[in-house]
Amino acid sequence: MCPNRKMLTFTHLALQKNGNYFKTYSAKTKDCKVCPFRETCFGKKASKRTISRPIAHELLEENIQRAKTSEYKLVQKLRRVWCEGSFGTMKSKHNLYKTYKRGIEKIQEQYLFSALALNLNGL
Repeated sequence: MCPNRKMLTFTHLALQKNGNYFKTYSAKTKDCKVCPFRETCFGKKASKRTISRPIAHELLEENIQRAKTSEYKLVQKLRRVWCEGSFGTMKSKHNLYKTYKRGIEKIQEQYLFSALALNLNGL
């Protein structure tokens, strides 16, 4: 929404110099010609208001709202105990701070055996 309560519509995807894609939203030129906020909104040279947002901006806003809920905070607290504790134990006690094998399959095998040992140790 622009300051004059007009809806900005999606026009195209733009590639920024840093290699990220952004969604570009623009107002209609005819709405901006008669807008009382024209000077403060986008200046004299441009013909309409245009803004860019990251391609996954809506998902980012949803995640920010979700992170404010009490359920999310509880899940993060449990994750610290279950996941992060296990990873820390595997790194310190099962030699996973460094891999000694090469190749994805062999490293995955090393990690799976470490997880198996951690699970058997808990029985």
